[in-house]
Amino acid sequence: MMVLTARRWSPVRHPATRTSNDRDSELTIKNKVHMSSNHGGVCLLYRDYLYMRVVSTSHYQSFEHIAVFLHGSGIKCLFVVIYRPGSAPASSAFFEELANLFDSVTSYSSVIIIGDINIHLDHINDTGTVSFSSLLSTSHLVQVVQSPSHVAGHTLDIVVVKSDCAVTAVNVPPPVLSDHSMIDVEFELRVFKHYDTVTSSRRVWRSFIYDDFERDLTQSALVRSPPTDVCELFVEYNDTLKSLLDIHAPTRRIRLSTRPSERWYDAECRATKRTTRSLERAYRRRPSNTARAAWKHQFCLQRRLFHRKATDF
Repeated sequence: MMVLTARRWSPVRHPATRTSNDRDSELTIKNKVHMSSNHGGVCLLYRDYLYMRVVSTSHYQSFEHIAVFLHGSGIKCLFVVIYRPGSAPASSAFFEELANLFDSVTSYSSVIIIGDINIHLDHINDTGTVSFSSLLSTSHLVQVVQSPSHVAGHTLDIVVVKSDCAVTAVNVPPPVLSDHSMIDVEFELRVFKHYDTVTSSRRVWRSFIYDDFERDLTQSALVRSPPTDVCELFVEYNDTLKSLLDIHAPTRRIRLSTRPSERWYDAECRATKRTTRSLERAYRRRPSNTARAAWKHQFCLQRRLFHRKATDF
């Protein structure tokens, strides 16, 4: 698998990226090209025996990215390629959007985030480096590139993995083909721990309106002409309430992962994240500056809470 950033790749202009007859060299390209004339795009090349699914994420203004889930041959992993163009210091908007991306993709059991964020990560006291390191710590992620990756001697590129990901080798040679190094990282991505999913039925209580339910209940046979026999009354009670609930709070089937949560993730975290998701859905349904601001403010509160919980645990 190969990642390219800040480049415009086309299979027509670059025949080397097209599929060949040699099974070992067959590569498929998946790219997301930035249409501006000042910057490039992000590109992911992978073996064609792997299955690919593009993962839908939010649209971000401060950086380009693409998220691709690859599986096959015992491998299941989400690859995220990001590129922050320009050499200006990273803004607070960048870290807010990056935190939102991390929150979205770290729900996968195996995720690798690769790219060029144009922050001097070798300057450990730099504001951008401190913010990035704090964000990694909160998300339980690790940056594995610790050597200079640019001709100017700075570490601008990232290969970020979960803390439990096995990294077997990291090679950062001097830049040759461009002003950035061609970083070579080896991972052990075989699926050793697999979390199953279970299917469950849940009622959609958000659609429940008590007044409507009460009106239908008062008009039911259970209330108007209840059976005199105790056994028949019990059956009528159960059938009436179930049929009314099926109307006012219908069930839907959902899939739940058996993967355990972090030990510091408590009821307060769940409630906070539930509020964040609710505000996000409200913004997606009816986009507005007010709805977006409310969502972003709540997300910042969630991020600070998670960081405090993880730090204090």
